[in-house]
Amino acid sequence: MSSTADYIKREADEIANRTGRYIPTCRMANLMKSAQKITDQLVKADLAMTYEECVIVLNIVQNTIRAITGKEEA
Repeated sequence: MSSTADYIKREADEIANRTGRYIPTCRMANLMKSAQKITDQLVKADLAMTYEECVIVLNIVQNTIRAITGKEEA
């Protein structure tokens, strides 16, 4: 009988092979919390932003990360 740990390891390997990375569920929960905070900042700003302006802000952040890391894709 396989243990839960064995199942998680197999699942992690399968996902990593398919996508090139594996993010554990506890880490994903933290990433989602960060995404929510960013979303709140965009939509609850003192100055109301359009969706287009939100995309502009996110592109600025993404391009900055690319420049700092030297990677084409962030």
